[in-house]
This record gives sequence, structure tokens and C-alpha cells, in this order.
Amino acid sequence: TIPRAESRAILGHSMGGFGAIRLAMLHPDVFSVAWGMNPCCLCCIEADLEVDPEVWRRIQEATSIAALWEDLEERGDPWPLILAGMWTLLLPDPDAPPFYHDPPVREEGGRLVPDPSVAERIAAQLPLAQVADHVAALRSLRGLAVDSAFGDEYGHIPPAAKAFSDTLEALEVPHHYEIYDGDHRNRMRERMATTILPWIDQRLARPAGL
Repeated sequence: TIPRAESRAILGHSMGGFGAIRLAMLHPDVFSVAWGMNPCCLCCIEADLEVDPEVWRRIQEATSIAALWEDLEERGDPWPLILAGMWTLLLPDPDAPPFYHDPPVREEGGRLVPDPSVAERIAAQLPLAQVADHVAALRSLRGLAVDSAFGDEYGHIPPAAKAFSDTLEALEVPHHYEIYDGDHRNRMRERMATTILPWIDQRLARPAGL
């Protein structure tokens, strides 16, 4: 890439959309344009990521990342690996190997139960809760966009994307928001070619001659 922020964009889909928005919010010195495609986890993740004690039991019984990969290969269920990674990002704990996170469950009567205090801390780490603290960074971007599909299988994504856009508008952060006819995945290739990449291309700076 051209090694300057005004010439770099970041985009991603689903969890990658969450990452694109979060990284642009935290690092406008690196990226100046961002598009979150059907981004998960902007807020309200309990609608689709309800804490399942059985999944967290499997995470806690694993002794390494390799063990979680083995669990995925054996069961075909990616959620322990996904959730372990998400919680390490959102609630890191450098004194808690092997995954170095604070889990959202606690032991109670010999079983795991959801820990409400951890859920509240997670909510505070999601982008919607942090927008007001990063207004200057968001206003400095050359372009910020978020979209969602009417038929998204993950029910929290459309209302979260709308709430994120409404908050940006209330804070007078320039951005592009759209909702389109589709589901979580079915129009990605088409939209990338006809909508998203052209929009990004128009906002990136280039040296003369490029």
C-alpha cells in the first residue's frame, strides 16, 4: 500500500466489519476510509451470542488454542474458538492463561452460569458504546460506511447498524449508511464490485501519476 493513512482503507464482513469499524475508530492515523459490511457486535450481541455454559465449559476444559482447533475438527462447531478469540479481544486478562481473557461465566453450585457483571463490561467495549469517546477520530476519516441486509440471519445486526448510524448522525459524524435487500452473505460479491470498492476508490488519495 501507499504508506500513509489517506491512501489506506479497511473493510470487512461480519466480524471483519466489526474489526474494520473498531480499527478505524482507534487508528485513524493508519486508516482513513472504512466500510463495515453486515458488521456484527456493534452492540446488543446477546441477541445472537447468548452465553451458553456448555460452550464455555468446552473452552475452559481446553488447554490451548490447538485444543480448540481439535474441538472444531471433532465436532464441526466453531463457536468455542470464535468466542474464546472475541473475549480475549474484548476482556483481556494477561494473568489468565491459556486464552488470557475474563470469561462471561462463573461457577455456581458446581455448574457454570452467566456472569451479568461481565456482560455489562463487554457491552462497554463494543463500538456503539465508544463512539462518543472517538468523535474526533471518526470525523477525521475520509470515508466511513456501514450497511446491513433486510434478511440478515443474525437478528442483532440490522438494528445495531441502524443504531450506530443514528448515533453517528446525532454526533455529526459524516458517514454513509445503507440497508439493502439480501441476507448475511448472498450479495457480497456483487456489492463489493458495484458499490463498496468504487465508493472506497473515490475517497483514497493517490500520488500524482497513479
